[in-house]
Amino acid sequence: MLEAYGKETLPTLLQELEEIYSDICSTITESILQGAEVVSSRAMEQHKRYDSLIIQCKAVSAPADLAQLARSLPTPHGRGLVKKRPFAPPQPPQNAEPSNGECFDGSNDNTPQLKDELVIDRLSALQLKPSHDALSKEAMDLEVKMRQIKDSLDTLLRMQQKSVEASLYNKSNELQEDISMKRFDFRVAQMHLCAINAQKELFSNKLEGDLVRNSATSDRKLSTVSQGSMKTKWLKAFKSLKTPPPESEKKNGAAATRELLKGDPDAHHFQENTYKKITPCDVCQQILRGHTRQGLKCRICKMNIHADCQDKAAKCQTKAKLLRRQKSTSEIETRVPEPNFEEERKCVNDSELENFLSLFIILNLLKTSLSIYIS
Repeated sequence: MLEAYGKETLPTLLQELEEIYSDICSTITESILQGAEVVSSRAMEQHKRYDSLIIQCKAVSAPADLAQLARSLPTPHGRGLVKKRPFAPPQPPQNAEPSNGECFDGSNDNTPQLKDELVIDRLSALQLKPSHDALSKEAMDLEVKMRQIKDSLDTLLRMQQKSVEASLYNKSNELQEDISMKRFDFRVAQMHLCAINAQKELFSNKLEGDLVRNSATSDRKLSTVSQGSMKTKWLKAFKSLKTPPPESEKKNGAAATRELLKGDPDAHHFQENTYKKITPCDVCQQILRGHTRQGLKCRICKMNIHADCQDKAAKCQTKAKLLRRQKSTSEIETRVPEPNFEEERKCVNDSELENFLSLFIILNLLKTSLSIYIS
């Protein structure tokens, strides 16, 4: 966090202060310069005085003032910068001799080689993955928060620019306070995110090593188990096979209909049915009302009737097979009137007349084409 503050936050603040001072300095000097030029043109007696003022204003330099201010600032006597030093584990003495006079063997030294990583024991290993997940979730929340702050900051900057263009300086000053607070929140979240990412790196390195070791162990276990259980799998597969039922037990809808037709051919075989669409009764032409089991439907001729209209139903007739686009045959008349002889004769005469007219037109076209070809 201190590193992020020293490398990113503090230079950004100093740069913004420099920009603010430069803008203020340039604005004030330009306004004084313009006023001095106007007054010097109107008042000749004060010409020399304002000329010197103009020269002084032109000589003002914002970077020089900032440099002078930095030199004149006193050095803080409190806590200074934190210096990072690499960790050096304790080393045994080179020529250490025990009290009994025996030589010290440095090759049998068991001093742990400490590195920039976490040391996990059996008790703390259980909290490794939850801690990493908690840090990841917190980092994601901070990233979302930073994006939201960035969007609101851009919106406030656009509003301030529009207010300045519309000469609404009071509103612009109020927006400047909100902009400063948003920038402060953004930098705090950025520093917090840097600290969380540094902690995540320690957990990530440890988790990656554990995952590699666990995957190698699981691969060895799977290879051993698969070789031993292959015979068991084949036995279970053969035992799960079932013999197909005999042909006499297989009956589809058409076979059931043929069984019903063996009895009385004029008798209906009604059963209760639930209709999903609005369906009228084929006897009284009234709609079959209700939510479920609105009426009866014949299994052979597909007639739809009320339960009270069952006695008034006509004889059962096997319904013809419909075409692909036909929904029902309730509106199709079963009896087609036979045409009269006069109507058939009239149809034959009309067809002969049409054939004669078409032949006459073809001959005229041939005649016209031959005359054009000869000419």
